[in-house]
Amino acid sequence: MASHEVMEGWSRLAPERGEDWPNAIAARSLLSIVTSRPLLHVHKSAKPYLVVLPTWDHEASLDAAEECVRRAPLGEGLRVEGGHFDLYKGGISFEKNVKGQLRFLRRVLSDSHQ
Repeated sequence: MASHEVMEGWSRLAPERGEDWPNAIAARSLLSIVTSRPLLHVHKSAKPYLVVLPTWDHEASLDAAEECVRRAPLGEGLRVEGGHFDLYKGGISFEKNVKGQLRFLRRVLSDSHQ
């Protein structure tokens, strides 16, 4: 993550009184991050799949995310305004993001009980 939005975005995600969590990951996880290719496997998904898609994103490929929605048999996309960090707390699309996820979960979970 190297765009100009990262510092402002991360500062919104961090606790107000500072970092209460270790900002670190296990070295062994780096290889899986680099080699992860969801597009190669998402077509096998038998479960509902929601991808929240901002209007623009300098941190992750929107084309790949949109392709995941198209390839997943039960894939759905939720389009929100703004960029990568705008769907988190303090962002312009936080409320729409949360409401959309709740709608999706309520529908999916109620369908699974029928």
